[in-house]
Amino acid sequence: MPLLQSLNISRGLQFDPVSSADISRLHGRVNHLKYLILTDCMVNTDNLMDIIAHMINLRSLTVSVYENSDIINASRWKQLIISSLPYLTVFRFRFGTFDRHEIVRKYEDFQSDFWIKEHQWYTECLLGDQIVSCIFTVPYLNDIRPMWLKYVRHFNTLVDNSKTFDNVTDLHSLGEELMTSSGFYFPNITSLVIHSLPVLANEGDEQRFIRSLKRTMNLSNLKHLEIPLCSQTNRPTILLEILKEAPHLSSLNIYNCAIDILKTNKEICRYTSEMIKKLQFCVYFQPNPCHKPHDVSSIHKVFPNVEQMTCPMTQSDSCLFLLNNLPKLSALNINFYQSVNSDSFSKVKEELSKLKNIFFYEEILRDKQHTKLMAFGFWVDRGDITA
Repeated sequence: MPLLQSLNISRGLQFDPVSSADISRLHGRVNHLKYLILTDCMVNTDNLMDIIAHMINLRSLTVSVYENSDIINASRWKQLIISSLPYLTVFRFRFGTFDRHEIVRKYEDFQSDFWIKEHQWYTECLLGDQIVSCIFTVPYLNDIRPMWLKYVRHFNTLVDNSKTFDNVTDLHSLGEELMTSSGFYFPNITSLVIHSLPVLANEGDEQRFIRSLKRTMNLSNLKHLEIPLCSQTNRPTILLEILKEAPHLSSLNIYNCAIDILKTNKEICRYTSEMIKKLQFCVYFQPNPCHKPHDVSSIHKVFPNVEQMTCPMTQSDSCLFLLNNLPKLSALNINFYQSVNSDSFSKVKEELSKLKNIFFYEEILRDKQHTKLMAFGFWVDRGDITA
């Protein structure tokens, strides 16, 4: 494809070393390329720079590579740009390594006039302990990796850093980090995953947590929330406070046992019934800490307008109950155990098959002795279901 002008390579590809002869044959084949994006790939630094050197008409270059300290070389990138990329106007990168001291040391090399004054390619560092630290161009690249708050920011105070995280849409954090972090603000978060909640003993603690959230991000853009809310949580009203601040929230992940404490709060039910369209009963793939079976009998009282649902470890006949009690439900995924001698699942499929426009799948996840762990899901046209 000699006339290719844009190329996007991503998601963990690993490139084998390429010979000089192979690279030389690229001449004339990548000359028309103007936009290159390379994210979350494992590359050989020498090969990468040799290949990019043939892209003489490149206007925009984005490179995101982790666990590769060789690629963090300001002098080498500068030489490549000056010698081979005369039309390059956009250069965005994020490079990572476990050595935070190396990141800080190499960061200084990106503060010369070539980077700051000539091109206005400003950089910043996120420094972590026992996790990958990174150096990146501002604003921070948003890709398949979520953002965490486990870092300390390191940046040039003479440069405006107020818009560093404008592109970040996915944030993961521990509740304690949200309470104590400083120097971070994310105006465009659409997905928030809270991995643990701090102890919220009273309304005052709750309000401090909400203030910390609002200090860290703009909740008005939030569409998806994953929060470890369960019946062991003393104050379920933390969800109510978030719902009040996040008018576009429509997707929620909680533990199934949270239904027991939500259904008794009429104000929470009013918000959840109006807002939540997608519901999942699993929090970051973690099992329910209460070890309570998935009882679906009260879901419709809290989330009556849900349209999509994921409900692991329930009973196969839950499908029929949910279809009959959730008038807008059109997609459901469940996991359940099926005894070899039981025909309950066959009866469920027989009932579902009576609907005209329904599509379902089933999969055996684990087959052990006389019991199978099954995955089952369906999509249905609600127009086929009568009251």
